[in-house]
Amino acid sequence: MSFLNDYKNAGGRVTISDDAAFIYNLYGFGYVEEMELLQEAGFHPLEVIRGATLHAAQAIFEPKGKPIEFGIIGRHGYH
Repeated sequence: MSFLNDYKNAGGRVTISDDAAFIYNLYGFGYVEEMELLQEAGFHPLEVIRGATLHAAQAIFEPKGKPIEFGIIGRHGYH
């Protein structure tokens, strides 16, 4: 877990995901567990939210060469 915190501190982008298609996993619960694990790894709660929103949206839209259309929390509310 310390590797993730070191990677983030070195400038790496850490995102959150969920494997809800796996047997006995319900949608959404794995996502919350991932957020808890990042906090246990030493991430500040705001860094966890950034990983779940901005960094995930960047990972989706950057390869497409498109601006971020959804998945971030901005000054003007949730997008």
